Order: sequence, then structure tokens, then C-alpha cells
Amino acid sequence: MYKATKLLALGVALIMCIGLFAGCESSQEKQLKEDYLAYMQSQGDTEMTLDDVKILNNYGAYNGALVVRIERGAFEVVTTIQVGGVDFTFSNSNTALVWKNGQFFELADAYDRGLLTKSNLDVLAKKINK
Repeated sequence: MYKATKLLALGVALIMCIGLFAGCESSQEKQLKEDYLAYMQSQGDTEMTLDDVKILNNYGAYNGALVVRIERGAFEVVTTIQVGGVDFTFSNSNTALVWKNGQFFELADAYDRGLLTKSNLDVLAKKINK
């Protein structure tokens, strides 16, 4: 009986821990969402709220910049862009963004500004073009 009670208590504790952390987001993700909301509001989208900011894909960090896809108005047409001689194909017109120091850049702009290298683009293409 003691062993069964101990296992039950351990199971309940585990479920509570999973429930506690399942809905949590990292401080980096929270900051990214807040920065994106501020960016969109500065562009005139005063209706958007923090709950509207949805990160679709996180492709990782490169040189201190995070490459992500965020839900934004998109045409449902396969979209291919070329940056630095590397092709990137997306399922719709919602292409990846680069976030660094609170600012957002399109992939081409980030590459042109030196935030991403050719090597970074090659690695990203393997992740994006799966």
C-alpha cells in the first residue's frame, strides 16, 4: 500500500509539473512577440494584440539573430525567394523574418546588412526547404 501511494503521489507531481510548464513560453519568445506587436502597431495595425502574435516556425539563432516565421497576412500561394543565391520556398507568401535587437528584417535585408552570412543561408535553406 505504501509503495502504491508513493507512486500515485509521484505521478500527480509529474502531471502538475508538466501542466505548469506546458503553457509557459521562454522570455526570449515573449520578448520577440512584444517587439513584433510594437512593430506592427508602429505600422498602423492598432487592432493587433499580443495574443494575435503566433510564431509558426523557429529556425534557430544565427550570429545573435533569430530566424522565425510569424503569422501575418499571407496569400495562399507557394512562394520562393532568392537571397544570396540561395532559394527558399515557403508554403505561402508568409516568409521568414530575422529578429535582432528588437528589430525585424526580411531575409534579404538581414543578409544585405550582414546579419546573416552565406553559410547561415545554406543552413537555413536545409531547414526551410524540407
